[in-house]
Amino acid sequence: GTMWTLLSLIHRTFPLRTCRSIAGRTRCLEYHLGRCQAPCEGLVTPQEYGETVEKVRLLLEGKDREVIGQLARQMQQASDRLEFERAARLRDQIESLRRAGEGQRAISSRGEDHDVFGVAQDGREAQVQLLVVRGGKLIGRDRFGFDDVPPGGAGGLLGALLPQYYLGAREIPRTVLASHVPP
Repeated sequence: GTMWTLLSLIHRTFPLRTCRSIAGRTRCLEYHLGRCQAPCEGLVTPQEYGETVEKVRLLLEGKDREVIGQLARQMQQASDRLEFERAARLRDQIESLRRAGEGQRAISSRGEDHDVFGVAQDGREAQVQLLVVRGGKLIGRDRFGFDDVPPGGAGGLLGALLPQYYLGAREIPRTVLASHVPP
């Protein structure tokens, strides 16, 4: 789905480590493939690595234009310092993000963050579809299936699902839309 596509883009575009622990490690294959900055060996400063993490966070929040702007400024600075390989890598990152952004559908021109829950029920079976909108763009979706739902129980189903879904969530959008009113 859309979320897996976004995660794949992040993995290809931003060199973040994927190993669980960096204590006492040496450069791995991911570093040699250009997909990790090798913080295990100190080949990147904590500040530089933090900037990469911040770009990923912004991207996950749907703020791809902001990330592209940052990368464009960095590309210009690298070019001014005659660091052409770095400038070319940044150009490729920008292009990758622009291509991916073309595939995202704009849901809201106001750049809002919201989650949309819709319920479809057939007999005692129900399915809840979730659309995750960040920065006005659809960035993810999920689907939940349920059996043994009483007829007309879509509102009750959402009433039970929503608190569970947001329990422990790091981010709850300002607006949550639902197809049925929970009791």
